[in-house]
Amino acid sequence: NGKKYDYVRHILVRGNIKDAGRVLNDRIYFDQNGLITKQLGIKHIPCIVKQEGKKLQIQEFGLQAK
Repeated sequence: NGKKYDYVRHILVRGNIKDAGRVLNDRIYFDQNGLITKQLGIKHIPCIVKQEGKKLQIQEFGLQAK
């Protein structure tokens, strides 16, 4: 949940954008052709990108298989 931040954008790289919007109850953007992930140098998803001054901090999360 990104509601504790002032400026949040949810970017979907795969899946159903309508379902994601319904689950998150927010507007969802789709990363067409991976342009955003390539520009930011994101290697793994899910992740959170935060801006700290003029720098971006990218925090990637590992998921455990069930």
